Amino acid sequence: MKTHYYLGWFNNFFPENLGRVLQEDIIDRKSLAMISSNPFFYEDDGATERSWLDQAGIMFDEYHLINYRVQKEDAQTLIQNASVIFLLGGNTLKQNGFLMEYELSDLIKKSRAVVMGASAGAINMSAKWEYVTMCQGSSKYKKGKWYVLEETDTKELLSSLIVYELNLSEDLLVRGIGSIATPLHLRQKGYASILIEEVINKLEENIDCNNFFLYSDIGSDFYRRFNFIEIPSSKQKYKDSICMYYSKENDIDSISFDIPDYF
Repeated sequence: MKTHYYLGWFNNFFPENLGRVLQEDIIDRKSLAMISSNPFFYEDDGATERSWLDQAGIMFDEYHLINYRVQKEDAQTLIQNASVIFLLGGNTLKQNGFLMEYELSDLIKKSRAVVMGASAGAINMSAKWEYVTMCQGSSKYKKGKWYVLEETDTKELLSSLIVYELNLSEDLLVRGIGSIATPLHLRQKGYASILIEEVINKLEENIDCNNFFLYSDIGSDFYRRFNFIEIPSSKQKYKDSICMYYSKENDIDSISFDIPDYF
């Protein structure tokens, strides 16, 4: 059985009860492999997260920090030989991209090591953000522009979405909003709503875009909050996904271009 720890952030102390549990689970203490969340910033050395383990009385024979100073093949070997793998907190997307570039995710999944993640690292351990990793490697998703909402101080990723250029009209700018995702433990806090509103406002102000489509797989109620409306049923293309439209200037019945396919 694999042991995973999904941690938040501890500023002033490390909980004693958590330390006791870690003491019981971390028996093999030969090697700790820490994966940076900002691999270009070499001063980000995981000192805070390492201090948590020190407070718990858990010491290792070897400590390894994996960032761009470490060659890809060497990083993979460190993961394969690690007793504990610790995904450090910080920048979720940078760490996610590093895991993908260095091909570490599958090695972590296959490892018998105890795997820990703090803040951003915990997000990258979750199934939801494994999906984001897959998306970032997909040619389809590379066609759009990613927007993310981050916590100001910790840079924890709160929500993300992709905006696609839809070439539906020679006269009008049309954008599609898709792949809206929020980590499970951060849902129902309004982060996706903030991001959607900010992205639409940015596109309206900066490039004068006033035509937005999205496909909803969760019904239409949530997106009605942002004044999206369902296109007429006669124009819907899919059974399980609802195409919706928003414009502060144009009515859905007045547009002359075709409804986009699922994006």
